[in-house]
Amino acid sequence: MEKEKHYSSIDKKLLETQLKKPEIEIQDSQKKNMGFYKLLVFIPAIGAFIMFCTLLLAVFQFVSQINKERQARLQEQQIMHLERIRNDVDQLIDIGKDKNIPITRSTFLLIDLSSLVKRYPNEIKKVTDILVEFVEHDVDFNNLRDVRLAVNIISYWSEYRNQLKKSPDKVNFILYKYFMALRRIHDEDPQYFESIQYERGFGYRVKYFTEENRYLRFVGLVAGYIRHLELLVDHQNAFDNAIHNFRIAINNSSLSEELFGYQVVVK
Repeated sequence: MEKEKHYSSIDKKLLETQLKKPEIEIQDSQKKNMGFYKLLVFIPAIGAFIMFCTLLLAVFQFVSQINKERQARLQEQQIMHLERIRNDVDQLIDIGKDKNIPITRSTFLLIDLSSLVKRYPNEIKKVTDILVEFVEHDVDFNNLRDVRLAVNIISYWSEYRNQLKKSPDKVNFILYKYFMALRRIHDEDPQYFESIQYERGFGYRVKYFTEENRYLRFVGLVAGYIRHLELLVDHQNAFDNAIHNFRIAINNSSLSEELFGYQVVVK
């Protein structure tokens, strides 16, 4: 009897277990389905995130490409501008000798250079050094075109004036070249230049006419002399000596006083 009860108890447990098994399987299935449903809820968000990342990557690539193209254009523009600067300087140097180039073009070239070098500060000193050396060593002050070119350089290239202000020795050397040119032009027609007068607001007054080229050369030499003399305003001795030398070159005391406002006596 006890055995039968024992077996009966086992059978009941087996039966209960078998009855609970489907219920457990259903619960497990429901849990799995719930996890799947939860995953389905996040799918749109995941898809939106992937689309956002894709769009962000596309925007980044687009901006990167635009920046590369912009940088390439800037480099091309820089190369073009630097080449233009070199061409402008070359043309300036050639103007004095090439009669096919109008001397008035030097004004345009200097203005163009001034505009270009503002974007490239390193080029300012390079160009200025070339122009200073050109006027100091290469300009022929007996040539009308060179004389006019030197006047245009000091008039339209401010860095030329700024650099020479710091180098009075160079100014003195350039003024010496002007002095020698003035002496030579005086010797071509001494009576004319020793009698020429200057009236402010009117200009030069002469007793008779000389050759046009000679007169224009003289006017250019005086203009260049005065512009360079202004650079010595802080060096009184050199300034006074330059005025004294001008009077000697032309041998015309009254003209010197009319141009500079006073006479200088150098002992």
